[in-house]
Amino acid sequence: MYERYLKLRTEKGVSDADVARNAGVDKTTLSHWKKGDYTPKVESIIKIADYFDVSLDYFYRERWTKKA
Repeated sequence: MYERYLKLRTEKGVSDADVARNAGVDKTTLSHWKKGDYTPKVESIIKIADYFDVSLDYFYRERWTKKA
């Protein structure tokens, strides 16, 4: 899931700090996500998806289809 975030961030040319500030997500959330410590809560993923103008499905589809 982080790889999809990183792809969006790279395409848009923004930093984690930009995303945190503009999406309303704590920078530590993104830092822990990058390190693989945890996946952000759905509420944070919603904010990130809204910021990048993508659906939640963009982040979760791969996760859902792997379990099926």
